[in-house]
Amino acid sequence: MMNRKNKQQYSSIPVSVQTASGQVFPASRIRAFIMFLLLLILMTLIAVITAIAFIIHGILPDWAAIAVSLFIFLFGIIYSEGMWFGLTCSRFATLTNDRLVLYGAFGRERFSCPTDWTFEYRVIDLRGFFYVYLRAISPDCHVYRFLLDLCRDEDTLLKALQAQSSEAVFQRALSAEYRRLFATMNPLGVRFLKTISVGFYIITVLAFVSYFFVHPFKLTAAAWQLALLITLLGLLPSVWMVRKVWMHETVLGMPAHHYRRRSVVGRITAAIIMMTKISLIMLALGIASTWSLASILGPASLIGSKFETVEQARLGSVHDCGRGCKEVPVCMPAGYEMFEGYWRISYSNRIRQGGTVCVRESKLAYELYFDCPAK
Repeated sequence: MMNRKNKQQYSSIPVSVQTASGQVFPASRIRAFIMFLLLLILMTLIAVITAIAFIIHGILPDWAAIAVSLFIFLFGIIYSEGMWFGLTCSRFATLTNDRLVLYGAFGRERFSCPTDWTFEYRVIDLRGFFYVYLRAISPDCHVYRFLLDLCRDEDTLLKALQAQSSEAVFQRALSAEYRRLFATMNPLGVRFLKTISVGFYIITVLAFVSYFFVHPFKLTAAAWQLALLITLLGLLPSVWMVRKVWMHETVLGMPAHHYRRRSVVGRITAAIIMMTKISLIMLALGIASTWSLASILGPASLIGSKFETVEQARLGSVHDCGRGCKEVPVCMPAGYEMFEGYWRISYSNRIRQGGTVCVRESKLAYELYFDCPAK
């Protein structure tokens, strides 16, 4: 676990030792003890909760429930060897000119590989605490991951392995593919892609501004349908134009020498993995774009709509909707049922006139004012 802000640079307080058999990187017993203690607490809670649940609901006999819980506890401890083996072994790794060896519990060789493999690292930030994972990638693209928290000199180890940031590697590959795409694409296509990209950024920013600073409003089904239609008209052509970038082996696809491509099952698996990645990206972009467009089109459609005063509305008690948000349930008379429900109280929508409210609507959105605007 690192507590550093710069993820790209190697900071160095060397504690590794050069021996006749290679460079030895020691393991931290203090970190191992802390992580083992946390792991012990976590696995004990999981085992106890599992046993209680099985016994209370009668899923298994008492002895079987205890046996299953004990198995879960032991499996979790053994499977998480990389978090606590430093209690039983003083070495984390040994690096020679041609081989890397990572150690496990009681000094056993947990993993070894030639140094001509590709090494990458990934830093995961959890609110100020940084966890570093080493990825050892074989020539046929088998990937082995190891947590480096127990290594007392992880920066020197990464530097000696010439490990690169996995995020940086992906970004460079993606940038290279886009540059290659733009170099072979006609100017009209390049202009279209850039327009879609800039437009997506602008509408997302405007949608957040609208959500936080515009008077509270609600959207109709037509607003979502129109936003979805516009998203599909822009997203599908864009995805088709960049399909070669996403499907290329250096981005979302798999290289020709990948071990999964050696068999029919492997090739099918590779195709499923790639299409799953692309589908998730499209889904995320589609949801963000649809929400952004609907959040902009809704209030825009209300501009110029006339207010109507409703004097028989019944207001409930104020509810807390989190993070300083307040909302009020509103019960409307006949003919105004669409305005019923919870309405958020904002700086522009404060209760001042009892049961009198003002409403207005359009085909895409509708809103309710507790304090009727001046006409």
